Amino acid sequence: MTKENIYYMDDNAFDRFYKRARYQANSFVAGKLGSKAADYLTTLPDFAYLICKLMLDPDVPSSRKLDLGFALLYVLSPLDLVPDAFPLLGKIDDAYAILVSVAKLLRSTDRNIILRHWLGDPETIDTVRAWLNYFDEKFGSGLMKKLAGMVKHA
Repeated sequence: MTKENIYYMDDNAFDRFYKRARYQANSFVAGKLGSKAADYLTTLPDFAYLICKLMLDPDVPSSRKLDLGFALLYVLSPLDLVPDAFPLLGKIDDAYAILVSVAKLLRSTDRNIILRHWLGDPETIDTVRAWLNYFDEKFGSGLMKKLAGMVKHA
């Protein structure tokens, strides 16, 4: 990423601020530790930026936006399946709700739409989507289908 190509015509003030800060952080870390370390440094903030941009994009399915909205409401709500008073367990259900809805959003949104907003290396987002598919098959809907099949045959 060069300084000349970090802005777009339709960027708002937040986009320009984030991209400028990201460019400066990447340049600094790349100079000290290399470009891969710089990419890793900005991955988590890039995901937060991506989620915000996807929520505002009219090409993203409304059902996925609603999923994430409901997950955020669940996290903010005082009513939980596992009360927050339990030190670690109280936060796991909140994190699970957010992770599942973000995973659905990233898996069901067209790659080109995601890349329109993704500021990092495209290979990173492809890797994340592949991992999300794997985990969904093992622990998400794939697991639920297997359990439902076992119950049906019992």
